[in-house]
Amino acid sequence: MSKDTNITVQLPTEPSYWGSDVTESDVERILRNLESMISREFSDSPYNISFERTASPTGSGIHGDCEAACDDVRVFIEENWIAAL
Repeated sequence: MSKDTNITVQLPTEPSYWGSDVTESDVERILRNLESMISREFSDSPYNISFERTASPTGSGIHGDCEAACDDVRVFIEENWIAAL
């Protein structure tokens, strides 16, 4: 399958985004977990997903060629992000 829909997922690196007691090492673990979960979920999709770790995501933090594809990824994250903690 051709991966012809490009999506960038911006992941927040600021510990306070994830909680008041979160450390830098917690953030690293959370982001690794999220990247893995998203990659597995969309492995058979036509989405070419890349990750950008940033202190300040813009908008929803999900940007790409196709709004519907970005919405698919956004909804997955909204429904599953707690599993990454």
